[in-house]
Amino acid sequence: MDFNTVSKRGGDSDTDLEDEEYDGEKGRDYSRKWHLTPMLISVEEALDDIKCLLKPFCASGIGYHWANFVPILQERLEWMKTFLWTFCDSTRQAEATGNQSPQWIAASLATARVAMKGSWFACNLWLWSKAYILDREDLPWDTYGDWKMLRVDDKNLAAELHLHLQSVGKYVKANDLVQYLLDPEVQQRFELKKTISLATTKQ
Repeated sequence: MDFNTVSKRGGDSDTDLEDEEYDGEKGRDYSRKWHLTPMLISVEEALDDIKCLLKPFCASGIGYHWANFVPILQERLEWMKTFLWTFCDSTRQAEATGNQSPQWIAASLATARVAMKGSWFACNLWLWSKAYILDREDLPWDTYGDWKMLRVDDKNLAAELHLHLQSVGKYVKANDLVQYLLDPEVQQRFELKKTISLATTKQ
């Protein structure tokens, strides 16, 4: 995924880093990514995907239904959608008037104000959204809260999943649980016949 470097032309400019790509294979260097504005087309694609994630088509292919996410994940995705739309809209308006200043930070601050929150929330919007742009499975889960919402009746298994999520880190993916429960040793220890689905991890 290509990212344009934010230049010192006002608005979103924080640094004069040379143009370069963010290499997702080298890890999530979020502090560095704060200084990079994504391409408009990348944001537009991510926005479309978030809309479909929040309101997917029905199995019949006719109509939509609301996704059944845990409340905190649902809220974060909704604000990411608002933020990405604000960025796309402000970027198009800026380009129409010949203004080349990046709109990434300005859009995040504007979204934070609408949410009646501060710069900390704006920073999280950058992190969540850029992670999602790079990897559609990288959702803003609450590692230390949302795991409790999983439908796991075995208390020992729930405790082990909690420890595993803590070891993964803050930006855990739904697929992390699925892969962990595919481990033959884990399945034997808890007498599991199969892993949980991605849909289950998002309930």
